[in-house]
Amino acid sequence: MSTRIDSAVIGQSIKSLRLSRNWTQERLAETIGYSVRNLRRIETDGTKSIDVVNAFAELFGVDAIDILDGDVFYFIYEKRHWQPSPYDTYSNLLFAH
Repeated sequence: MSTRIDSAVIGQSIKSLRLSRNWTQERLAETIGYSVRNLRRIETDGTKSIDVVNAFAELFGVDAIDILDGDVFYFIYEKRHWQPSPYDTYSNLLFAH
């Protein structure tokens, strides 16, 4: 049984991590040492290179497996110390008295 890696999930994970830091593509490209064109391609189409995934994982302080699986949202909320908003309808449903 083989596990298939979805390149689009990798691209979306990287984009989500970038946005969680409020970074532009230009800033991330400069920080990681890629061209903006290459970064756009990675965010749009993903990548099959584990070296690229490892580079982004190290930069953002997450495990590569989380980028591969698309499980980066936990780290985004953890980093921001996410709390449910009392003004958010969903939060109101969850925390209604």
